Amino acid sequence: MQLLLDKGADINYTDAFGRRAIHYASFKTLPQVRLLLDAGADVTAKTKIGQSPLHIAVASNHLDVVELILSKTKHLINEPDIDGWTPLMKPIYWAAGEGNESICSMLLDNEDECGLFLKPADYQAAFSQAIEKGSLGIVKMLWDRREVILNGKNQYDYTPLQSAANKGHTEIVKFLIDQGALIEDHEQGDQALIHAASEGHFEFMKLLILEGKNEDTPLITAAGKGHEKVIKVLLANGADRDLTNKFGDTALDIAEENGKEEVIALLEG
Repeated sequence: MQLLLDKGADINYTDAFGRRAIHYASFKTLPQVRLLLDAGADVTAKTKIGQSPLHIAVASNHLDVVELILSKTKHLINEPDIDGWTPLMKPIYWAAGEGNESICSMLLDNEDECGLFLKPADYQAAFSQAIEKGSLGIVKMLWDRREVILNGKNQYDYTPLQSAANKGHTEIVKFLIDQGALIEDHEQGDQALIHAASEGHFEFMKLLILEGKNEDTPLITAAGKGHEKVIKVLLANGADRDLTNKFGDTALDIAEENGKEEVIALLEG
């Protein structure tokens, strides 16, 4: 690249996609980006879809390149692309899946310096994405540094606890419960239990029931609420249908008391 520059190559030549050398370099390594910037490349240049080198570096998880670009011009952190995504909005959302806490932390730091920009809904979306993908570090980061709603529902109408249950992310579930998820909305614990059962997350189901402070066995609890999927999973994993609660009732007794015909059939089968 240095040879081309020495021969007089146009550092700001733009291709059919509106990309310049600085955009392509941002996909790759720090030395190339530094070389182009030192030679006068425009770090603010945008492609036809509105992406700056910062957008690209963030999407490529190149922490060192992100850091270099931000050192040159911090205002880019709030510049949206053609879809309305700023460099901060995309990395937080994407890093949830990639698990790149360093980039998220650095961008939040820069956001703090420049002044808050994202809407609460943007942080909530990132929080939901981190939970969906199992990025515990990013979940904690957003919880600690931004205002997110503990039981706010995502686009699938799931609360964070339900999403974590569905995916079997036990550590995230523990964290959410520690923050008061079940205290704020005890009913969602039942829904999370169903999600866990649907995916066969047996250990996770036990955690939910124990954290729910229920003195009954998991099978008795499920029988009383008519959760057939939960019961099937519990029975398949060796749950003892003859165990009783403190009143001497078995799961079958509870099902009969509550008129849960389908559950009765399962327990008698």
